[in-house]
Amino acid sequence: WMLAPRLNVQDLAGAFHYFDAQTDDARLVLRVLREAVAAGTAMAADLSRRLGWLSDGDLAAIRQLQVKAGLPIKAPATISTEQFLSLMAVDKKVLTGQLRLVLFKSIGEAVIEVVGNGGIDIEQLKACIDACRDL
Repeated sequence: WMLAPRLNVQDLAGAFHYFDAQTDDARLVLRVLREAVAAGTAMAADLSRRLGWLSDGDLAAIRQLQVKAGLPIKAPATISTEQFLSLMAVDKKVLTGQLRLVLFKSIGEAVIEVVGNGGIDIEQLKACIDACRDL
């Protein structure tokens, strides 16, 4: 604690000293990215089913494939719906202030749809986020 004199050690639950543990940062980053893409894909598939583009069987097949690959199929429970929307608002798919989503018209056929302004209803998106968190 002498290296960090302002550290409140009374509330400290644990820590690493740089030579006490080894991590592979590249593997950790790649895993986090892979899981984020997988969760997004699962949510896109769910929203596509809600829009009537995918069947229940298509959605089940996508989820089954992701589970078999050891990938998540649900949204993280630690992120609220409003936090999701805030993060999505700064995503690379936002163009001229409009959120665009890559969805499935069918398995193997992706489309880009805008949220709001005659596109996907924001309430549908919120319902999808909530449902994907509760799987």
